[in-house]
Amino acid sequence: MATKKFLLPDVGEGLTEAEILTWHVKPGDTVKVNDVIVEIETAKASVELPCPFDGTVVGLLVPEGQVVPVGTAIIEVEVGGAEAPADAAPVDATPAAPVVTPAAATPAPTSTPAAPAPATEVVSEKREPVLVGYGVEGARTARRAKTAGATSRTRSESTPAQTRSAGEALVKTKPPVRLLAKERGIDLRTVTATGPHGDITRDDVMRAASGAPTAAPTSARAAFTPAIVGTPKERIPVRGVIRSMAEAMVASKFTAPHVTCWVEVDVTAATAMVQMLRNQPEYAGTRVTMLTLAAAGVLKAAQQYPRLNSAWIENAGAAEIIVQGHIGIGIAVAGSKGLTVPVIAKAELLDLPGIAQALSGLVERARNGSTPPAEMMGGTISITNIGALGMDGGTPILVPGQAAILALGRTVRKPWAVKHGDSERLEIRDIATLALSFDHRLVDGELGSNGLRAIADYLTNPSEQL
Repeated sequence: MATKKFLLPDVGEGLTEAEILTWHVKPGDTVKVNDVIVEIETAKASVELPCPFDGTVVGLLVPEGQVVPVGTAIIEVEVGGAEAPADAAPVDATPAAPVVTPAAATPAPTSTPAAPAPATEVVSEKREPVLVGYGVEGARTARRAKTAGATSRTRSESTPAQTRSAGEALVKTKPPVRLLAKERGIDLRTVTATGPHGDITRDDVMRAASGAPTAAPTSARAAFTPAIVGTPKERIPVRGVIRSMAEAMVASKFTAPHVTCWVEVDVTAATAMVQMLRNQPEYAGTRVTMLTLAAAGVLKAAQQYPRLNSAWIENAGAAEIIVQGHIGIGIAVAGSKGLTVPVIAKAELLDLPGIAQALSGLVERARNGSTPPAEMMGGTISITNIGALGMDGGTPILVPGQAAILALGRTVRKPWAVKHGDSERLEIRDIATLALSFDHRLVDGELGSNGLRAIADYLTNPSEQL
């Protein structure tokens, strides 16, 4: 008999670590290929990992609540046969997609004990078809009941399976910043971090490269620590999706100069169109709402005004505006595991039924916490449907790296002056408030207003826009 170790994979979004949320197996359990064995949480989403081989669980190598780097051995399984293959061939999911593993994630070497004992092998991290549970539309295996005992969820600094120097392990930054430092020949261990959470930023690296003095840290914790009044009712660890979203919002708010404009829109025709589309055969099984038409309106505005679909890029002290080649519409959804922003990728290639179908699936998965990381990549402009929360309007914060975000308010019945020829009369109409926040570096007031007007025009007369 032989044992094999399963390494924590990069589930497709290029992040470097994940937290072990829940084990669905315990030592002694029998597992089969594609049985869900563990739920992990990255900075973007929670993901269920399937087992890549048949066998019996020997040990859980990482406890629940521990954060470990990609490439860490997380479970050991005894497999049948004296000469088990080095890596198990997973059953293809549909659609299959390769799992990209960072070069730094090196599988742990095979151990050969001197005394007769089961040989330990490690699942190879080479490029191969994705396992069930990774893909966007992959088949999902029924979850096992939780059997492993709960453990205290605290961030661990345990040694990963891949080797790293002690100094490198202490450096907190993101892969693009590491790459910039490497290109500039900067040792990150010598750079003073000024990021809001003690991380090294691109500016820190550029200052180190130019020899300029380090700016004062911007850590909110260093500036002010709130007082704790009484006995706390709850302590909520800031990890995974919550931590990622908090860092993203702080970075966006204090990097991009936000401007928000808004307008009230008569959406009576859009309300009627939603009801009509729900009865059309091409929309069968699809949830059509005002958000569906708003997404189509945002797509039209981004096509008409491409700067709404752009990004501000700084590189080596210079800046440029990149007008994106595709339109990825992010949809902010409050789900069971926090706020996520899944993306309708390459929306310009979709017609209205295609947008409706894509949106329905994205929202459903986001609400039940099953959004795969791949569905949160490629966003270029976003929508937050605050109307679903009963709100009339708001001033949304931009998703980092994007130029604009639309807040769709609730639809309310109210008196409205309606033109009839040369005259007007007061009627009760369906009215919604639209608010567009934009990065003033990329979008000036006129362009932002024109973009919002294009969305408003679409919702005012949607049938004329098709």
